[in-house]
Amino acid sequence: MRTYTGSTSNDDRAKKGPNAGKIMVNLKENIRDPAEIAKLNARSIARGEEPRYDLNEAWRNIYYEKCATDEEVFDYVFGESMERYNSAQKRSDRKTSMEKEMQKFKSGKVPQDMIHCMIVEVGNHDNHPEEEECVEILQEYLEKFREKFPNMRIVNCAIHLDEFKKGGPHLQIYYVPVKTKERHEEMENPKKWNGMDVQLSMSGALEQMGYSNEAKIWVEKKDENGDVVLGEDGEPVMVQTHDYKNGAMSQFQKDFNGLLDAICLEHDIRIDHYMSGKKVEHSDTYDFYSGKINNNVKQALRYSEQVEKRLSELIA
Repeated sequence: MRTYTGSTSNDDRAKKGPNAGKIMVNLKENIRDPAEIAKLNARSIARGEEPRYDLNEAWRNIYYEKCATDEEVFDYVFGESMERYNSAQKRSDRKTSMEKEMQKFKSGKVPQDMIHCMIVEVGNHDNHPEEEECVEILQEYLEKFREKFPNMRIVNCAIHLDEFKKGGPHLQIYYVPVKTKERHEEMENPKKWNGMDVQLSMSGALEQMGYSNEAKIWVEKKDENGDVVLGEDGEPVMVQTHDYKNGAMSQFQKDFNGLLDAICLEHDIRIDHYMSGKKVEHSDTYDFYSGKINNNVKQALRYSEQVEKRLSELIA
């Protein structure tokens, strides 16, 4: 059994600049549009860095869906549904358009991102399985992703093999979460459906795939200052709230992580998310777990020292 780092990162968001907090989406970069790659390479050179992309190597990539703009994405996912909706309307003022629907995404009660991004990788730049095996694993992952998560409509997708200067082989998926009238009517006691028969909705997509936000936990009630509210008996008042750590999105994330783990096990590979994001050398099973235990012991000792220091400060 071989052990590698592994990652299935979902919705990386910009940390600074005018787009801070927004999901980072670049459809043209993913399919290696020459003009977009030239622009990105020019930025790297301006920062004094080596260009990240070499278009002479882009032929090695494996491309699937290739929507390159928001308009193409909308038409690919919602176009036919919009046509069906408009053809059923007797009054022209009730008809909708791409512009109207996309504006709803941005200005609704809960603004929604139309496009989400996932990157799947086995190993890292310095240490990963042979390229052929990486491709096989990533292709299996993509196939299973389509099958297991049908409400996540893939609109732009590629396996990148040309970033060998800064990264290993990886799969990059752009998808749109949708709920559909067809699946809605299959659910128990469905509510009335309004609008197009395919609609943008992350919560609806998760619900129709069987994920639930019904899990709840008891927590201490706090006042507006963040202080715990005490009852007449002097004990904290307990209230029930959603268990967000085990909510629908968390369940979805656990499943797409577990999907990579399961596929890799079939290839005699163990994925260790504990090491993900760190540059580590491949090791045999004994050395790997010995190192992991040592790291845990070190963390426990550091925590113990912090507690002792805090106690001494309180006593003093």
